[in-house]
Amino acid sequence: MFNAIPNGIYDISIYVWEDNNAENYNVSAEGQIVVGNYNSGVGGTWTKLGPYRKIINDGTINISNAGGVANISGVEIKTVTTSTIAVTGLSISPSPFNVLIGKSAQLSRTISPANASNKSVSWVSSNPAVALVNNDG
Repeated sequence: MFNAIPNGIYDISIYVWEDNNAENYNVSAEGQIVVGNYNSGVGGTWTKLGPYRKIINDGTINISNAGGVANISGVEIKTVTTSTIAVTGLSISPSPFNVLIGKSAQLSRTISPANASNKSVSWVSSNPAVALVNNDG
């Protein structure tokens, strides 16, 4: 387990070493098996497993094994940089709002974060028999 990891996307490689006799085991990263029934090979065998891309949002990278003894000799953690900034929130205003029959109202949206890569919004009515919505809200 590695603590105090900033939230983000990481490529994780796991280095394993077999010092004696071959063993079979599962290797997991972040609770998911990344290598099932791995055979560690003959004594003196060193292998790099991965990289495995994982999203970390709790400050901890968890690596484990089951079914045998894994000699984990090292872990390589690389930050994945991406030019895509995901939308984390959307608010509509005014909220709540009322519209009289035959009248119109203008809605606006605020996307968070302000520098999100894709801020497009599709406005639709869940019931066009009651309310029509155009592409501008």
